Amino acid sequence: MKLNLLIMPTLLGALSFNALASIGVEDFSIFKHRVGLGYSITEVDSGDYGSGLKLEYGYDFNQYVGLFISAEMNEDADVNESLDKATNIKVGTDIGYTFEWDKFSLKPYGTVGFYSYDESTKSCDNCFDTTYDDDGVYFGVGVRFHYDRFYVDLKRDHFSTDYEDANQMSATFGYRF
Repeated sequence: MKLNLLIMPTLLGALSFNALASIGVEDFSIFKHRVGLGYSITEVDSGDYGSGLKLEYGYDFNQYVGLFISAEMNEDADVNESLDKATNIKVGTDIGYTFEWDKFSLKPYGTVGFYSYDESTKSCDNCFDTTYDDDGVYFGVGVRFHYDRFYVDLKRDHFSTDYEDANQMSATFGYRF
């Protein structure tokens, strides 16, 4: 019984995703893949939780649906001075509409996906290290600007860990091919 409860939503989601991904393929840009490098800031309920590098790969099926994977590595948290480093891996989809004008296009979108968060802390110089990890579902909003083969992506994602609600803001500059 539990298996059927898991299979049906997964099957319906895959079918609806496939239907959305097949719309308008012939009308959309020939540059489907994208890779980017950016800057990420993480904030939790109690304040700033670090900033750092973001790496991203994405694929646009059409002007409506894209998939991506990203890694955000943050350090230097104000609210947790013992934070050594934190890494957040995300796999998700962006759903919106791409407005196109010659070489320029604009895509406002909503995003949803899965995250895996890991952090390590140092309590003091000669003390013990601790680690924490969490995973779950996240959601967010963003806008991506394209000019020819280049893009700039501005995004804000929200996820909840066992201890804090977190928001990650990022700006990514990348190349489409």
